[in-house]
Amino acid sequence: MALMIFSKRSRKTVLCSINPFAKLSALIAISFAITSPNPIHFAISAVFILFLCLLVRLPVLTYLRKSKALLFLTFLIFITELIASHEIASSLYEGGKFLSLIILSSLLLDSTTPSEIAASLGGVSSHLAGKYAWRFSAMVMLSISFISRLFILSSNLMDARKARLGSFWRSPLKSASEYVTSLFYSVFDDISAYYDALSSRLFDENMPRLRASYRLSDYAIIALSVTVSVWTRLI
Repeated sequence: MALMIFSKRSRKTVLCSINPFAKLSALIAISFAITSPNPIHFAISAVFILFLCLLVRLPVLTYLRKSKALLFLTFLIFITELIASHEIASSLYEGGKFLSLIILSSLLLDSTTPSEIAASLGGVSSHLAGKYAWRFSAMVMLSISFISRLFILSSNLMDARKARLGSFWRSPLKSASEYVTSLFYSVFDDISAYYDALSSRLFDENMPRLRASYRLSDYAIIALSVTVSVWTRLI
């Protein structure tokens, strides 16, 4: 299920037809609006994200139900803010921001593959950085690709705890510490195996990649994204 959360669905939607760099620009702009101190910016962004989810029929509830680690982080943000401010409204606001960012990222990764994002970034920056741009884009591609593995490992650890009839709430601090430690070692082992697999396939991070072409609508989205980013920082 983690692979489904962070992989492109084979569906002909509006988001799938947009250039990856344009989508990434829009994501950054909306993220600026979400994290803006102005609650109106967050409200507008939340409504827009909801509209996009309905437009592409994103299975939000299914994704969130399988993203227990991120939901746990959202809960920690809520509790931390509640302890600091003693205000439920403020705590819900901060938790809502993080949850909105999760859904926004899911919209991008649901309609775009890591290789498409990497190729688009490399193509834009290759005129300035040369081969180093493609090396950076390869790092982005591998980082995004590994997100799915992180969720698989997280889910496996949760399932293993359930199989041993373990309960997180019996000793929350100890359980959280054991979970983080186990996840760290599992991720480290997986990264080593991932590196060996890439080395055996002679992976070249400096190799230029084919990238999607730009249309007039893509340029319009990029220009609008820059405008929104500046506007939310100034107002």
